[in-house]
Amino acid sequence: MSALIVGSLAYVAGGYFTAKRLACDSNYAQLLWLTSIDRDLQAGRIDRARSTLSTATDLTLMLLEGIDQQPLPVLMTVFGAFDMKEQNERVATRAKQHFLPISDSMSDESKAFLTSIVEVDIPPSQCSIKKKE
Repeated sequence: MSALIVGSLAYVAGGYFTAKRLACDSNYAQLLWLTSIDRDLQAGRIDRARSTLSTATDLTLMLLEGIDQQPLPVLMTVFGAFDMKEQNERVATRAKQHFLPISDSMSDESKAFLTSIVEVDIPPSQCSIKKKE
C-alpha cells in the first residue's frame, strides 16, 4: 500500500516538474523571439523583423506538427539532456535590458518579473547585433 502511495506521489510530482519545465522553456523561447523582433522594429529593420517572425512561426509550426510523431526531442529536453538554464538566463537578460526601459504600459506583474531578473554576462560571440562604436 505504501508503495502505491509513494508511486502516485512521485508520478504527480514528476508530471508537475515536467509541465513546469516545458512551460518555462517554451516561454523563454517566445521571449527570445519577441525581444529580437521588437529590437529590430525599434531600429527600423522591418525586413529583419519580418524574417525573424517568419523563422519563429515556421519553427513553432514544425514543432507542433511533429510533436506527436517524434516526441523524443521533447522528452530529452524534459529529462535534462538539454539544460536550458544558462540560455534562459541570457534570454531574460536581453529581454530585461530591452523591455524594462519601455515597460510603462506593461502590467505590474510583467514589470516585477523584469525587475527581478538577475542579469548575466552575454559572451560577445552570442550578441545578435554588434553595437557601433
